[in-house]
Amino acid sequence: MIERIAQYIQNQLHQPSTYRGLALIVASIGHWSSVDYVTQQQIFMDVGLGIAGLIGAILPDRIGRSGRAGDPPPADRPEPPKEPAP
Repeated sequence: MIERIAQYIQNQLHQPSTYRGLALIVASIGHWSSVDYVTQQQIFMDVGLGIAGLIGAILPDRIGRSGRAGDPPPADRPEPPKEPAP
């Protein structure tokens, strides 16, 4: 189980969406901690920014899409084995 989680994290680190998501999470935390008086608008913005970052960092770039012919397989799934020619 630990190996699968480590492999998933390693695969995610090869995708640009992970870095965008982490940047959003850092921006959310930085914005939250940068003011003394917290307004309701700031709470909604920071929570939304954090959720968007979490989704971007955790989920793979492609979900449930078979892709077009010639597209490489997603990083979190290996390419299916090819059948030998008859």
